[in-house]
Parts: sequence; structure tokens; C-alpha cells
Amino acid sequence: MVGRGSRSGWLLVGALVSASVVGVGGVSALPPGTPATPGQNISVNSGTNSTTFSLTLTAPNNGCPGNASVDGFRWGQYLTSASVDAGTLTWTASGPQLPAGAPAGAIAQPLYSTTGSPQIAKTTIGTASPYTISGTSTLNLNTNLAAGLVDGQYKIGFACYKTATGTEKYWETTITVKDTVPTTSLNWVVGTKPAAPVFTADAGFQEITGEITPVTATPAVTGYTVTATPTSPAGPALPPVSIPAGGPYTYSFTGLNNGDVYDIVATATNDAGSTAAAAQAVCMCHGWLAPRPVVAVASGPSPVTVSWTPSTGSPVGGATLVSHTVTFVPVGSAAPIASQTLPAPTNSISVACAVPDSYVVEVVGNYSNGQVTVPGMATFTCVNAQVVVQDITVVRPQGALVLTQRCGVHGSAPAYSNALFGSTLPALAATAGADPTGVAPNVVPPAAMGAAPVADALPEVSGEFGVGSVGTETAGQPDGLFDQYPYPVDGSGDSIATYATNCGIDLGTASLVTSGPSAGQYFRSTGRIAQLTVVDTRDIDAGWTLNGRMSNFNSGTDSFSGNLLGWVPEVTWDSNPNLDGYDMTVAAGDTRLPVASSSTAGLGDASNSTNTTLANSLSKANAGAGLGMAVMDARINLLIPVSADAGTYSGVLTFTII
Repeated sequence: MVGRGSRSGWLLVGALVSASVVGVGGVSALPPGTPATPGQNISVNSGTNSTTFSLTLTAPNNGCPGNASVDGFRWGQYLTSASVDAGTLTWTASGPQLPAGAPAGAIAQPLYSTTGSPQIAKTTIGTASPYTISGTSTLNLNTNLAAGLVDGQYKIGFACYKTATGTEKYWETTITVKDTVPTTSLNWVVGTKPAAPVFTADAGFQEITGEITPVTATPAVTGYTVTATPTSPAGPALPPVSIPAGGPYTYSFTGLNNGDVYDIVATATNDAGSTAAAAQAVCMCHGWLAPRPVVAVASGPSPVTVSWTPSTGSPVGGATLVSHTVTFVPVGSAAPIASQTLPAPTNSISVACAVPDSYVVEVVGNYSNGQVTVPGMATFTCVNAQVVVQDITVVRPQGALVLTQRCGVHGSAPAYSNALFGSTLPALAATAGADPTGVAPNVVPPAAMGAAPVADALPEVSGEFGVGSVGTETAGQPDGLFDQYPYPVDGSGDSIATYATNCGIDLGTASLVTSGPSAGQYFRSTGRIAQLTVVDTRDIDAGWTLNGRMSNFNSGTDSFSGNLLGWVPEVTWDSNPNLDGYDMTVAAGDTRLPVASSSTAGLGDASNSTNTTLANSLSKANAGAGLGMAVMDARINLLIPVSADAGTYSGVLTFTII
């Protein structure tokens, strides 16, 4: 709860989105290569030439370094080829102009409103830097299509400029235009085609096998395609192999001609299109000889018998099988301990083990023309003659993805400053045991395991500007240090364990902002969320995203938007690398500032419940690095408009793990 006079708000476990904020640049012309200013948002992620969309900027990073009346500044919205450095554009009455030496075929155009009006020569508002960009129009690509827009990658964005010096600050988003019918239609999507995938290609007897390394791209990769084409001698391409985005990422081509050379090509595809192909040639120069020997060996006491099916095939030039070479290597070692060559047609050997251990045995067929087969391999364990065996059985329980919280417990928070609040917020110490730092690997500290006290005796000092009251927090039900995790379960095996899900936070009495750009416009209050814990022990390491959405704050019939709540997320702790090196890796989302009630970028917007991008999340673990336990904290900052009536206001902050 929070009060203007006395206002407060309830916080319930659920999901969040975050955004980055960067300071305003200088007033000199941009040197080539200056990166775009972050903070631009696009209202839709894909569409056609007639799809309506808008570009918006996140406060306070939404202004030009000068204004129209004093400095001659204007702002406009542009579309350029991806190869063009937007910082080098110059501007005339007709819009952006390419710099000298621009790549051949590059374009620079204004963006146009849905009525066909070019978005150029716009003026800023405000009396101090940054001078705010406002009054933006809804856009589409109809006019750009008519001007000759073709398939390719482009950048769209805002630019602050002066006629004399050109672009002096800009924001941009990359899009891919595809499926264009000249002057008639096109499709577009935010992002670019994926990079060419890295892959392996290994030749065997009448086959080529390999594996693709998954590619990370925006939009996400939807699948991969591998093709094989004989080049020596030349022949038609084989039917392609399709690999789904979720894997498995292996492929094979079988029934090939031994001795031929093949070109193997791999491509990755997303909604923007297919990447340029990655290719490599594979020569099956040794594959003609014969299939590898098939090795059979049983673990047991010394001596151990190793047998194999002799290598057979269709030799070239009258070559014959003359011998097999048998090599023994301890498991986990690269150095062989014994090797012996036996004449054909011998197909077994008895091995006395001086040291009980596990071994890999390799058998290679040797031919009269000097060629050798691919090794046949098997693993066995050699033990002492006197053996006692005990079979051990253990059940690894069904895992789950669980989100819970610790009422009245907070991690530390560093000092924080932002002009909107007109003051620097001091660093905050952690609740005792809330920051589990310095723990030994593979030891989960009890304080990180989500225990919620039945009654909370720890006061939360509200109003860290020095004028708030001391409030207490309402505790949820205890979760017993996850003793029940993830049990009990229902008939489908889903967890029905009870964890803390509703902690109350009293932000006390807000204080008036008396300095900075929002002076006299808002009351301010600050505090911390109840510490959140995520545990993921599912069989599939799919990763997860922790999101959050703030409802409106209400007091009787009066209310104000949840977009006026912002936060500074922090990953307090996540599981250390285990004995085999698996390391849970969790990243915190970006700082979110209060924004206008109508903004789609604030914590009050509905999209915050399901957005899976890191910038719009409290925290995130990617696939392959999400298993373990992680603890999250966040400082929350709230602005209350002076136009809201005095009273106690309540709202619900809902977190969701997806």
C-alpha cells in the first residue's frame, strides 16, 4: 500500500517487463559509427505495407539536445537501408539524404503517416534539455512501397537534426522487408535473418552424418535445412533434411556412393527468411573400403575376451583384408595402454587386465593397399576374479517449475538516482540471511530457499526520502524450506504443493517531489518487493522468464495507473556450477521508470504478463542454463500524481513464471 497522505498497496506473486534508459547525448554532429540511442519501441512486430504501427520513445530518453526556436533543431522519422549509418544522414526539406560514398543501391526515405504525410521537420516541446519529441503519427509503409521499396533489411527510427550539421541523435529498429510485389504489396517483420549455422559433416561407409549448432536470432529460428549434392562426380541434390527449432540437431544422408565428394549445405530460417548458406565439402575417399568392424565384449573378471565381426566389403583394385589392429585405452584417457595387430581372419583376443578398470577397445581393419577402416569400438570393465556385486536403484523424482516468495525478506539494494524522483535513493542493507553470497558450490543456503515466516516481526522503513512512516509487512504461509518440493502432486503428476503467494508491502506516506523535471507534479514513495525464489528441476531444460504486471492503484472511486510504478531488478543469487560444470545462469531485466498512463512500455501494460524478452522481464534464464534455484529482488519506485485525491491506495503486482 502507499499513501498520498497515507497510501498503501498489496503485492501478489506473478510477472514483469523492463526497459533500458540512457542519458541524452551532446549537441555536436555525430561522428560516423556512433551507435543508435536505445529506448525506441515499435507497436507491432510484423505486418504488410498497409499495417498501421507507431514508433515511441521511452522517457526520459525521448528528447533532442536542442529545440527549434533557439538551436534550429527538428526531428523526423526515417527508413534507410541496413548498410547506411543513420548518424551520417543529412536532412533537407524533402527528408533524409544519403551521405557521400553510401553503398550502391542504398536508400534513405522519410517514414509516412497513414495519410501519406512525410514525418519530417517536426518541432520539439519543453523549455530545457532534453526537448521532448511528441505528437508522433501512426505510420504504414504504403508510400515507401510506392517509392520502390524492395526485399531487404532496413532501419526505421527517429532522428534529431539541424540542417547545418545533419543528424545529431537517433533511435532505430531493424526490420526485414520480404515477399514484395512492386508498388502493390509487401510483408515485413522486426529483426533480421539468422546467421549461418555452424555444423559438422563426417563421412562413414555409404553415409554422411553431422550435427548443427543452434542459432540465436530475432525473430527466433523456426527450423534448419541440410542438403547434400554430389560434386565429383556431379549429380542431382539429395532430398533435404529438415530439423525443427527444438532439435534434435542431428542429420544423416545414407545410401551414398563410396568414393564420391559431396557439398553439404546448412541454412537456418526464421520469420525474416533463410540465412545465407554455410557449406563444406565432404570426401568419402575412405568410405569405399568396408564397413567398420562390429566389436563385442562383456565386462567381467580378468581375462576378458574381445571379439569382432571381420571387416568385409567391395575392395577397389584387388585390395584384400590382411589384418586387424586392436587398441585398448582407459576410459577418460587419450593415451592407449596396449595395441596388437592380428592377421586375418582372426576375430578375437583374450586380454588379461593387470589393473581393474574401464576400457575402450578399438578394432581397425587393414587392407593390402594401405587403406584402413573406420574403427569399431566398445567399452568394457575388467575386474578382479573375486567380485561382490550390489545393484543400486534410486528414483529421481518428477521435477517442476515453482515460483514463491519470502514475505518481509529483501536483498540489498544499491544507491539509485533518477531526475524523475528529484533525489538520490540511499543504498539499502539486506534482511539478515537474504543475500546468500560466498556459499560453497553445490550447497544451497537455507536463506535462499524461499522460507516465509508465519508472522513477520521485521519492520520495513517506508519513504526512504526521510519523511515516511515505519510499516510492517503481512506474512504469507510458510513453504517449509521447500521440504515439499515439488510434492504433493495431483493425478497428472503436477505439483499441488502450497507456497507463499501473497505478501503485503506498505510503502507508507509518500512525499512531494520538489526538484527535477517532475517537481510539483507527483508525490513519491519507494520500497522493495518481497524476495522471489524460482526453482526449476524439470526434465527439459527449456529456460524460463519471470514477468510482472502492476494493476491500477485504487482508493474508493479515485485511481491512477500502474504505469507509474517502476523498478530496479536484481538477481541476488543463483545456483553455483555443479560437480560436472553445469551452471545455472540468470540475468536481471533492465531498470523500468514510471511512464505515462497510456504507454505500452510500462509495468501496467497487459503485455507484461507474457513477454519473454529480457528487456521486458524481471529476470530470465535461457534454455540450457535454467535448472537450479535463483533468488530475485527489486527496488520499487512509485510516482503519485498530485491530481489524485488524498487517501490510501491499493494495487496488485502480479508475477508470472513462464
